[in-house]
Amino acid sequence: MQISRCALTAVMWLAIACGDPTAPSGAVSEGELAQQPLPTGPVAGLPWARQGCTKGQLPPDVLACVGGVAISRERFEEARAQYPDGTPVRAVLTALIDEEALSAAAAQHHLWGPWLVEPLRRAMVAAWLDRTFAANHRVDQVSRADIERAYHNPAVREMFEHVNGYFTTDAQMLCCSGNVDQCAKSDEVRSCIDAGADKAAALRAALVADPPGSPAEMAARVASLRGRFPDVGVHDIDFYYDPTIAYGDQRGYQLMVEPFAVGVSALQPGQISEPIRSPYGWHIVWLRRVLPARHGTPEDADVRSEIARNILPMLRERDLIAEVVGLARQAGVELYLERLGE
Repeated sequence: MQISRCALTAVMWLAIACGDPTAPSGAVSEGELAQQPLPTGPVAGLPWARQGCTKGQLPPDVLACVGGVAISRERFEEARAQYPDGTPVRAVLTALIDEEALSAAAAQHHLWGPWLVEPLRRAMVAAWLDRTFAANHRVDQVSRADIERAYHNPAVREMFEHVNGYFTTDAQMLCCSGNVDQCAKSDEVRSCIDAGADKAAALRAALVADPPGSPAEMAARVASLRGRFPDVGVHDIDFYYDPTIAYGDQRGYQLMVEPFAVGVSALQPGQISEPIRSPYGWHIVWLRRVLPARHGTPEDADVRSEIARNILPMLRERDLIAEVVGLARQAGVELYLERLGE
């Protein structure tokens, strides 16, 4: 696709015509425009100029000189990237020359003011956040102290220091809830569980005949069977357990009662357990997935990197607040909140 110089100029004029509605119009008098002070910059009166130039003495990286403003190859390549592939290089350069000439003419007529100041202010803030602040707050710059502080948060540490994690959906027919020891000692509860053995086996057979593929499917299957098994419920249960050590030696994290933990740890993801009897009742468990044990510390590079990526947004917010407060203090900010009248 090729764009002629006329087309490029037309696009530029359209952008000007459809720009900020607060821009100056014919209703602004010459006297009002003349009151705007001339800006200063690398080229006198043209503050947007990145580089000056002298006609007839162009450095190798300058492609054109327009009223003392250099159009460098870098600026040309930036502009070229904005046009469709195949746009002639001369058309892009000509458009830049036209734009510079018109900008200079606008500057000579004092065509700037508040309608340019606020967009420029916002652009400077965005540029500082992107090029200065964010550049100094990268993942590889997160301090060791911040990483270790995050690691010692229990919720974070559990991500890196844990035994096997088991993620299940449990179809359960319970006879008791609450304290496990009280449930285990109750003759009434034990009798209830004994009486439910055949129902638990039948429920398991029904689920195996049409196994689920997701927790939602498991819940739907259980709901469809509630006519036959009115006491059945379904819950997602996630817990940690180390099958290589005795149950009594398990430490920390969420831990289920021993029959449940042992029965689930014998499954492979996707399998449905045989009916598991616990002090509470019967469980037919679908194992969704297993999270392998991990024993990572801040001494491990991959742990540091993962924590740094996760906490970087919070650190940026923390440090930005501190930076802005410091800048305000340096600027001697005075607040008169009472004048808001609210």
